[in-house]
Amino acid sequence: MVPDDDVAYSPRLANYGTAQDRALVEMIAGLASTMEGAPDLSGDLVRAVTSSMPATLLLLDAEHRILWINRISPGRALGDILGTSLVDYATPADRDEMRATFARVLRTGQPDRVVGYGPGKRGPRSRYENWVAPIERQGTPIALAVITRDVSEEWELYEALRDREHRLSLVLDAAGMGTWRLDMQTRVLEFDERARAIYGLPDGRVDALAFTTTKIHPDDRAAADQAARAAMTERRSYASENRVFGPEGQVRWVAITGSPVIDEQGHIVALLGTVMDITIRREHEARARQTQRLEAVGQLTAGIAHNFNNVLAAIMPTLAIVEREVKPTSIPLVRRTAEATSRAAELVQQLLFFAGRSRPNARTRETASTLVERTLQLCRPTFGHGIALEIELAEGLPEVLVDPGQLEQALLNLLLNARDAVEGVRDPTVTIRATAASDEGAAIVITVEDNGPGVADEARERLFDPFFTTKDLGRGTGLGLSTAYAIAREHGGSLRYEPAPRGGACFSLVIPAASGEPTTASSTARVVLVVDDDEAVRTAVMAVLADDGYRVRSAEHGAQAIAAFATPPAIDAVLLDLNMPGTSWREVVEVIRRTSATTRVVAFTGGVTTPSELVDGWLTKPAGPEAILDAIGRALAKGS
Repeated sequence: MVPDDDVAYSPRLANYGTAQDRALVEMIAGLASTMEGAPDLSGDLVRAVTSSMPATLLLLDAEHRILWINRISPGRALGDILGTSLVDYATPADRDEMRATFARVLRTGQPDRVVGYGPGKRGPRSRYENWVAPIERQGTPIALAVITRDVSEEWELYEALRDREHRLSLVLDAAGMGTWRLDMQTRVLEFDERARAIYGLPDGRVDALAFTTTKIHPDDRAAADQAARAAMTERRSYASENRVFGPEGQVRWVAITGSPVIDEQGHIVALLGTVMDITIRREHEARARQTQRLEAVGQLTAGIAHNFNNVLAAIMPTLAIVEREVKPTSIPLVRRTAEATSRAAELVQQLLFFAGRSRPNARTRETASTLVERTLQLCRPTFGHGIALEIELAEGLPEVLVDPGQLEQALLNLLLNARDAVEGVRDPTVTIRATAASDEGAAIVITVEDNGPGVADEARERLFDPFFTTKDLGRGTGLGLSTAYAIAREHGGSLRYEPAPRGGACFSLVIPAASGEPTTASSTARVVLVVDDDEAVRTAVMAVLADDGYRVRSAEHGAQAIAAFATPPAIDAVLLDLNMPGTSWREVVEVIRRTSATTRVVAFTGGVTTPSELVDGWLTKPAGPEAILDAIGRALAKGS
């Protein structure tokens, strides 16, 4: 490696280290091999060739000593260089590899390449690339021809490009993005590994037309094509979202970005862009839109149901009076009217439940298997003998704290819906399964699946709307799914629909698991203050707590509750009614927080608004003994 400061050249990165260098060094080696005696490279042809080379050419003897060199750096004397070993110009770390390469070329007679570092344009550690070919006499290698070039600039550029590519790859991986390129001349699409995974493509190159017809959803093809064409026409970047078919043919949502690649003549030669799977984001957005719409429907429903309830409240007693006054032949008509009015009243109650205005019931700890078995006992007689009812219950599922009647009603609605869906289907099958939720934290999922016709795309967003039904007229009220949805929401869970693998419908009821085991307290240190203006409620709740070993104190209203904190014994938990005369429950909670940082407050009410940010627990009225003890125990456990 000899400095080459007097030659200015800047070969393109793609050209250095190519067959051009190898061919040139072999040509010089061949030329030297034809000469008799010591190589004489002073001829006009050789000088013309070697002086125009953008590199340093050397001839070495078998001991790596320099016999001839085509150029030297300014200020250097040729006599100082001839006879020295080329290996000595390399850094110590590279010398062994250079010697091994030279020896291999002399031994095998085959050209080779070695990279190393030495003094040059980038200081003492400039990077050099050396192409080596044998000089032969009568078929025996006796010397070496070497082309050496300082490729430090090109290498720095290569390293910078590689670093940039690595960082870009990290960003794309973090964002879950793949890349693609469309060649406008060949109409071939090229995809990187992540993009191939998104689409399920075995090969990274595919015909653009074939890709469009097999991978893009038919309903989105025109829009996707229009977005790309507009970007090329206007010579701008574009972004779009469309559905595609994934690796197993499932429909996925992807976000596409693209930009035209323009050559020096101003022609668009390609489109280059990214693709990202946004299916989960779209699902979350759809659920959010559905929740907002159902909340609006619930508010409207509540207002209508309230007014309708008042109308029924006037009609029902009036019919009872009319029945006593009409002639006997009209009594059956009045009674049928009264029955219809009662059914209307039941519908109103269902509407109020959907709107979140119903009175919550006491909750108990239940297992998924118990809920499923009790529901099946109710609905089995309604299933025809031809319907296969499959049950799959996972073991070791956590318990849930629920209103059993409500949960069984939700499951019953789903099962009856599935039963109706498989009517007329060959080998009708309904499957109910209970599993642990994989993406919901501590929760269970009870799934009801059928192999019926499924739900049309245009009906999916309205599935849980009150009075919406896909059944024939007279075969349902349209409140089954909306009621099940409201029950799931009431329990802090969700109800979801997705197409079943067998082509039918699949409804998943997600219910949070009960938090730990029911916790009881020791009678020696746990004091509970029961605050309620209803004496009967206070007496009953105090009896439950005392029977379980708690020390119990009571207060009729907020002022008494505040005063109780001024006298011993210290209070560990407060069961606080949220609807009392006088001092508001919020004022009571504020005083408790200022007075005792360890006292836990459990809200106790029949309302539907949960002030979760102010209290440590929540208990709905009416509540059974188990629910009362569980609420107090869990609240106290937060402070232990």
